[in-house]
Amino acid sequence: MVVVGITGGSGSGKSCLSTMLSGLLSAPVIDADRVYHALTDAPSPCTAALAQAFGEGILCADGALNRKALAGLVFGDSAEAQRCRQRLNEITHAFVRHAFDEQLGLYRGEGKPFVLLDVPLLFESGFDALCHYTVAVLASYEQRMLRIVGRDGLAADAAKRRIDAQPQDAYYLERCDHAIYNNGDTQALQEQAFLLVEKIKHQYLP
Repeated sequence: MVVVGITGGSGSGKSCLSTMLSGLLSAPVIDADRVYHALTDAPSPCTAALAQAFGEGILCADGALNRKALAGLVFGDSAEAQRCRQRLNEITHAFVRHAFDEQLGLYRGEGKPFVLLDVPLLFESGFDALCHYTVAVLASYEQRMLRIVGRDGLAADAAKRRIDAQPQDAYYLERCDHAIYNNGDTQALQEQAFLLVEKIKHQYLP
């Protein structure tokens, strides 16, 4: 089973590319954000660990994670925000990794030839060790701002803080096997996805 890791900054279009590749490769997608939401949308060992680290104020009244409250702590350039962001990743990556291992085991047992991992912090989490091939999805600063504001309903300054807290393009280009540029042209993205699939099949299929 060949595991393809897809990564990139917020608003780059990772999910869009994952959907295209899933169709072209007939491959299931394990989405780290969806796994994280499943772990934190209700009281769980993950939310308990986060509350212990950051205080009960990051929880909603029903015990689910209050993402806006947590974002206020971890997004920013201050040393404290960076420390909180590192602690957040340490806690959540352990829970997400466990869920990933379970799903990968299921797909391996089903004989899936390809599986896609959609992981924003692919290298920071060490999840790249699960992958045979890694792909970066990159987009201009302006495009990312538009997507984050439109998708998440954030104010422009909050979207800017989120982008500025994440690695720049060079980080991904140095680490990934392949890069895809997604600046709003769906046809261009589809063409790049098709060429990438041909490359992966040529490399991994007999």
